[in-house]
Formats: sequence, structure tokens, C-alpha cells
Amino acid sequence: MNEFNYRALVVDDEPIICRRVSRALAEEGIDCSSAYDGEAAWKMANETSYDLVVTDLKMPNKNGRELITEMQQLKPRPLIVVLTAVDEPEVIKSVIQLGADDINIKPVKMDAFAAKLQAMLEVRLDATRV
Repeated sequence: MNEFNYRALVVDDEPIICRRVSRALAEEGIDCSSAYDGEAAWKMANETSYDLVVTDLKMPNKNGRELITEMQQLKPRPLIVVLTAVDEPEVIKSVIQLGADDINIKPVKMDAFAAKLQAMLEVRLDATRV
């Protein structure tokens, strides 16, 4: 297991998805917390600073779109990545317009997905140092 360099919040109403994403991110040195709906995620994000939020779109209590909009208010703002089964061009476009940094369509190869997110976090950190 790697030393943890970043903190992530994984949000999906399917616990198995949260576990799979968290396990893959942990292998990349990212410490993960999980929430099973957008409302719980928003509460957690107001209590703890996260470098990364990975969210589904379709969830109870607060959907991913609402969560993305709210996450824009956080200082510092986390990297926001959507992981969804919704594979519609208009949805993809609208999610990016809302402020998501990336969108990925399920199923994904978890190790490659986690490596990409680790690289995105490193690029963001390097950009803030300049």
C-alpha cells in the first residue's frame, strides 16, 4: 500500500462501486472516504477538505449534478470527476459545463482510472506551485 498523498470522497449509491473505486485510488496513494448519496457527500465536504471528488450522477437525496454545482463553492475547490453509466453526449456536455473536470463512463478499468486521477491531481498541484 502506498503512502497517502491526497484525500478523495467517492460518492455512489452502490456501495460496491465505492469500495472498488476507493481500493483502486488507495493503490495510487489516495486516502478515500465514501458517501452513498449527494446529501451525505455535501455534508462531508463541508467538514473535511478533499482534493478529489468522484461522483455518480443518479443518486437519491441529491443527484450528481446538484453536487457538482455545490462543490464549486468549496475553497479550495476539489477536482471533480464523474463516474456514471449515462453515456449520452448531451449529458456529458452538460456535466462539463456544470464544472466537472472529467467524466468517465462505467464500466471503467479501475487501475487505469485511478492512475489517471492520480496524474490529474499531480498536474493540479504542480500548477498551483507555479
